[in-house]
Amino acid sequence: MRLCVNTVGVANNGNNVTVESAEKLAEALEKPLNELFDIKTEKIPYSSKTVSRTCKLAGEILEEAFKKNLISENPYKRITPPKFKKRQPNFYSEDDVVKILKVARTLDIKHRLWVELTAILGCRRGEIAGIKWNRVDFDNRRILIDLEVVYTAEYGLRISEPKTEAGVRFVMLTKSAAEALKKYYREYVQTLCIDEEEWNRDDFIFFQADKLPEIVPMNPTTLTKYFSQLSKKHGLPHLNPHALRHSYASVLIQSRELSDLEIAEALGHSSAQITKEIYGHLFKSASAAAANVISNAYGEDD
Repeated sequence: MRLCVNTVGVANNGNNVTVESAEKLAEALEKPLNELFDIKTEKIPYSSKTVSRTCKLAGEILEEAFKKNLISENPYKRITPPKFKKRQPNFYSEDDVVKILKVARTLDIKHRLWVELTAILGCRRGEIAGIKWNRVDFDNRRILIDLEVVYTAEYGLRISEPKTEAGVRFVMLTKSAAEALKKYYREYVQTLCIDEEEWNRDDFIFFQADKLPEIVPMNPTTLTKYFSQLSKKHGLPHLNPHALRHSYASVLIQSRELSDLEIAEALGHSSAQITKEIYGHLFKSASAAAANVISNAYGEDD
């Protein structure tokens, strides 16, 4: 078993470590986990959407029980269920994204790619962290998204497949991003002294340097922290990876060049309905534009 010296130092100083690292340390020291560490769990409240759906499901179950004479009445009908508070997604204007990309191209190649790939692929931060080299198709300038890296304080890093089949998809690279990724690939191979003839390229493109020689995928939270630092340093709008994903969606929707289904597929949504639930306000503006087009075509008043 290999333990990172940095991890041992962090734990020895009384700082937090992931459950996975704690388990390795406990095993190495042949001590029970709970004897060496205080295990903390994050109590994150459920979103209003989850609460609303759970209450609705409970009401449906009780109604079914009432219909089958298992209960005398459905108590759910006596309560006022909580309402789902829908939040509009935060996204940047096209001008802001242009500024962000301009700053990104002044960075070292790795950090440039963190920003550029997040902006132009419309991927979630965990999907960016989950990209492996054998999923990159340089000839056709595309990347297969089929893995996601998830981090929680309780379980540490976990690598999983997308929740739905629609999450598995190809995303296209711009010419600029493809060239940057090729440059990063050459540095990657050289830095890690990789024999390309024997290498199956089944390694994550972004990894944790302090875990070498093991290639451990980047923690998705690293992206969020770095974006925040970058925005402060360069006077950019407050940056976060998911807002760039929303910006990607906004551009696709307002271009009116793709069908609802094509937009959903690009975002990895299982249906166009899910896309509309999230970006409904943008589809409304597109509908208004469509009405104007029809009005002009048929000579009708607005």
